[in-house]
Amino acid sequence: MTDFTDEGLILDTLNYRDRDLLLSVLTPHYGVVRGVFRRARGGRAPRAAAAQLLSQVRCSIHQHPSADMASFRDIDPILSSFGLTTDLKKTTVAAAVAELFLVFCPQGEPASRRYRLGVAILNALLGDVSPDGALAYTQLWLLKLSGFLPPLDSCSNCGAQFTDSAVISSLGEGLHCQDCAPSGPSLGRHDLDVLQSWIQAPPSGISCDPPPALSRWLDRISQDAAERRLKALHFHRRHGAT
Repeated sequence: MTDFTDEGLILDTLNYRDRDLLLSVLTPHYGVVRGVFRRARGGRAPRAAAAQLLSQVRCSIHQHPSADMASFRDIDPILSSFGLTTDLKKTTVAAAVAELFLVFCPQGEPASRRYRLGVAILNALLGDVSPDGALAYTQLWLLKLSGFLPPLDSCSNCGAQFTDSAVISSLGEGLHCQDCAPSGPSLGRHDLDVLQSWIQAPPSGISCDPPPALSRWLDRISQDAAERRLKALHFHRRHGAT
């Protein structure tokens, strides 16, 4: 590819030189595209205003076949995330969501399902959906689409089906029956029912915060799958969750 236009979600921005920005943008057809947005800062109408974190945009991009970085020629807003900036929790959740997409989305590969998920999460956060619910929903679906989500109805070790009264151990990344992991931190049947309901429903249907044990489990397997510290997620848990 050389010159192309695609929709995108802004996942990361970094000031570069005097007036430029370094951007990471999730596109449905080309996955994550990283590049320079030149002369984006300064002037009477700075173009950087369109490149707000998690905003949905339309991008005109030049990518030389031998270059590591693309060049963003124009970025036009479709749906701005500016409305999230008046709410601390939504602001920190938006940063954590963008970080998760950046970690779990491929560069240079089509990512239409992940892109549609990101747009749905943006719309949910701009509405009245629980911010922590939207974050947990994002974790669930990115883990599922990336192949990191363990079975939710049976033991990852012996394959036994969970009963309605089972205490499910969340030891490691998998879920285990009490016979296989009797002393691990536990999830209840209600936690698994929440996850199953989210697999069947859009994020706009999230009406409450996830149970604390479920959030801790999703954080742990997200962190393990990422194989690095998720800084924005950690910041939200410490400063944005109140």
